Amino acid sequence: MTPPFLAAAGVHAFYGSSHVLHGIDLAVGRGEALALMGRNGMGKTTTIRALFGLTPPSEGDITIAGERVRGWPTHRIARLGLALVPEGRGIFPTLSVREHLVLAKQATIAADTRPAWDMDRVLELFPALRPRLAHMGDRLSGGEQQMLSIGRALMANPTLLVLDEATEGLSPLVRDTVWSVIRRIKAAGVALLIVDKDMDALLGVADRCLILSKGRVVYSDTPAHLAAHPEIHLRHLGV
Repeated sequence: MTPPFLAAAGVHAFYGSSHVLHGIDLAVGRGEALALMGRNGMGKTTTIRALFGLTPPSEGDITIAGERVRGWPTHRIARLGLALVPEGRGIFPTLSVREHLVLAKQATIAADTRPAWDMDRVLELFPALRPRLAHMGDRLSGGEQQMLSIGRALMANPTLLVLDEATEGLSPLVRDTVWSVIRRIKAAGVALLIVDKDMDALLGVADRCLILSKGRVVYSDTPAHLAAHPEIHLRHLGV
């Protein structure tokens, strides 16, 4: 059996004295899409931060591409093939669109045979950015900033792309565009770990879904199984 590209086992994390993650287990295979779900404040973003070393786990193991990375700095973890589209987009106001993309450029990992993501390929995915290449980050609309955030992450040529609320605050038209792009990214062989409030679109992309409640995994199965058991959705995701 092929080992997953990313695996977390028994991960605990704190913010100060507050115990936020309580033994998280998850895995994402190459080319797989995992939906990370749960109500607000249940540990989804903290889980992502732990995987990237931004909130270092106090216990547990994280393995990426066969390397045990707990305690590694974030930049070293990212070079194993992870890229993040953060909540809030993380666009630098005084860098141009072109500069965002050029600075994020990474060579493909030697063992990866997928076509590289370069500027032409990103602009083909997001043609609205092409006439904005010279514009500073603070001169872009919210939708354009989100496109740039995704494009910048792709320029790192990730094996696994992590999207934290990538459609939050967008107009319906731009939101549809982003979901269409996410489906194309998956079809190109990039693995996905996605947090999003649009459950229908999220479950339409995901191969598996994981639900967190109070920093613990309370459900792990397929979208089809979750759809067939609405009581699970109501208990852990309903308002």
